[in-house]
Amino acid sequence: MRKIKLLVVVILTLTIASCEDESGEYARRIFKNSELNTAYKDCLKVSLDTAKAHLFVENGFYDYHDEAYRIELPTSAHFIVDTLNHHGQGDSITSLILKMNRAAEHCGDKVKIAFGASITNLNFSNYTALLNGPNNAITSYFKTNSYASLSEILNVTVQSELQSTGAIILWNQVLNSYYQYNPQAVSIDLTRSVTEQMLNGVFAEMEIEEIKIRTIPEYRVTKALDTVFAVLDK
Repeated sequence: MRKIKLLVVVILTLTIASCEDESGEYARRIFKNSELNTAYKDCLKVSLDTAKAHLFVENGFYDYHDEAYRIELPTSAHFIVDTLNHHGQGDSITSLILKMNRAAEHCGDKVKIAFGASITNLNFSNYTALLNGPNNAITSYFKTNSYASLSEILNVTVQSELQSTGAIILWNQVLNSYYQYNPQAVSIDLTRSVTEQMLNGVFAEMEIEEIKIRTIPEYRVTKALDTVFAVLDK
C-alpha cells in the first residue's frame, strides 16, 4: 500500500512540474497549426494596414519617421547626381526624387491587394519556430517567400505611377543633361529601384508592427492575436 501511495505522489509531482513548465514551451505547443496560421496571417494583415496608413499617403515615403523611408536615386546614379550638382542643376534631382516618392505613395491600393493575396496564399513551414523565433520572424518569413513575386507584380504599378507623376519624363531630362558632360551611356532601371525601395519600406514598417504585437498586448487587435501571442508575455 505504501508503494502505491509513493507511486501516486511521484506521478502527481511529475504532472505538476510538466504543467508549470517555466520555459513556456509546453504552453506554446498546445496550439494547433490552424490556430497559429490564423494568428500569423492576422499579424501580417494588421501590420500591412499599419504600413499602408503610414506610407501610402502624401509625404508618407517622403517624410515619415524623419525621412527613414524616403525613396532616393540608386547608388549607381550618384555620379549623375554629383555631376549635375557640380554644374548647378541639382534642382532637377530634387524634383525627381519628390516625384519618385509621390509615385510610390500612390501605389497603396495595389500594394494592399498584392500583399493581401500573397498573405492568403502563404504557407508556413515551421509554426513553432516562428512563434519562438525573433520578434520579426513572421514578417521576415513572409518577405523571404514573397519578395520576388511581389516585386514583379508591383513593378508594373510603379511604372505606371512614375509616368503619371512625370518622374519618367524628368528622369530622361536628367539623363540628357548628364550626357552633355559625359557621353558614356547609363544603364539604370529607375522603376525597379523605386519598386524595391517601396517594398523594403513596407516590410520594415510591418516588422515594427509585428514587434509591437508580440510585446504589447494592446496591439493584439484580433482574438487569434490575443490568444496566441499571450504566451510570450512574461
